[in-house]
Parts: sequence; C-alpha cells; structure tokens
Amino acid sequence: ASRIAALLTGEVQIISGVPVHQRKKIQDSGKAYLTSQMGVMPYMGINTYEAPFDDVRVRQAINYAIDKELINKALFDGQAIICGGPISPRTFGASPKLKPYAYDPDKSRALLKEAGHPNGIQARLAYPTYMSQIQEQAEAIAANVGKAGINVTLEPFERAVMWERYQGKKHQLYIYWWDDAPEPDRYMYSLFNSKSRDYYYKNPAVDELLDKGRTIMDRTERAKVYAQIDELLYQDAPWVYLYVLPEVFGVANDFDYQGRRDGFLNMRFAKPKM
Repeated sequence: ASRIAALLTGEVQIISGVPVHQRKKIQDSGKAYLTSQMGVMPYMGINTYEAPFDDVRVRQAINYAIDKELINKALFDGQAIICGGPISPRTFGASPKLKPYAYDPDKSRALLKEAGHPNGIQARLAYPTYMSQIQEQAEAIAANVGKAGINVTLEPFERAVMWERYQGKKHQLYIYWWDDAPEPDRYMYSLFNSKSRDYYYKNPAVDELLDKGRTIMDRTERAKVYAQIDELLYQDAPWVYLYVLPEVFGVANDFDYQGRRDGFLNMRFAKPKM
C-alpha cells in the first residue's frame, strides 16, 4: 500500500511487488501504468516416496480434483496463466501439446477407487505463511479436493520451519513456488533431477533428459528435449500443476520503462519521457 501510494503521489517513479488485487487501482489512476516482468509459479508438490502418493493414479486424481480456473477468477482476477505441466507456459521448451488437467472430481474419485481407495484418502497439506495469498490458495485447494474424497489437513509453517521440514522429507503435499524463469534448466534441474535435491521424486528417465538438456547447443533440439520432459512429468504427476502469476512493475506516466523477462529491476533502462 505504501509503495502504491508513493507511486500515485509522484514520490517515486517505478515500483515492484504489486499485488494482483491492487493492479486495477494503478491502471484506473490515470497517473501510472503497468509493465510486465517475470513472475512466480506456485505448485503443489507430492511426496512420491510415501503411500498412497507412490501410486501415479492417486497423484493424477489430485490433479483432476482442483478447479484452477475458479481459483484464478476468485483470487487473481483471471490474470493467472494455468499450467499444463511443470514448465511454465511462458518458458522456452514448454510442450505445446499439453493441456492443463481438467477439473473433474468424478474422474478423480474413479482413479482413487481404481488405486484401492474407494472411500478416499487423508492427506496433510503444508505451506509457507510468507507466500502472497497463500492462505486463500490453500483453503481453496483443500475445499476442491475434499469434493473428490481427498480430505486435507492444512499445515501452515513459517519460512524456516517449512524449509527444514521440506529438506527432511516430512511433507506429504506441500505448496511452494519458483520463479517463472525464461530458461527451463533454471528450475527444472534443481527441482526434478535426483542428483540435485532428491527430496520427493526420482525418475532415471527424467534425470537423463535433464542432463541431456544441459549439453545441447542447438535451441530447436533443446526445446524438443524439454518438451519431452514436460510431457513425461505431466503423465507421472509428481506435482499438482497450478498456475503462473505474472508480476508487474508500476511506472509513472512521465517515465518510460518496460519490464524485462528476467525480472530484474534494472534502472539503466529507465528514462523520463521527453
């Protein structure tokens, strides 16, 4: 609120960290405009080493149980970008073939029944309290999956405790986020290669493709490798693929500045309008 007030009163010319629900205030002010930058990609990780989440049918069932479009409209004014797979739709290498998991609680229940859980399952959902709008997201997700027979207990943790438990493989389901970076290796290797973290998922085929993606210089061939990774992880569902929340800078009308895809606020590109 202080940043936005400073922008609209002329105290500053450029601000970052503008919440989704405050962006219209800037747009309607007549004093400033918005320019895009990188963004964040919340995801819901799944502990694939622990039953019943070691069964891909259960993991897919969770993906089908979340109404991402409704969450987008209710919490983000429809400005989020729904994800098909783990690679952001705005990132180089994302598979153009993937369509987001549809909201289908009947299919979710059918998959759970097929996996041997006709009465549904119990799960713990952890999340870090410092994330923007995280309580609302966690509550919406819990309400969604409950309709499919996935009864969730919410576990909010402050930053240090959340990370300690994450490293200790103590979570069942957990919400975290990563930067919506333009380079897929920036986050895919860290989060999915078992030689990097190996906390909640291991797949030798994914490891091999991620290693291969680091060795190819030809951009077209690299894109094919990452699209293959995207499609493989879509099917194996070690995450619930949620959405990308594009970030914006607020810029005063008398200044010229366009956000960069890397997300950095680089002032050497800013200049007064003449």
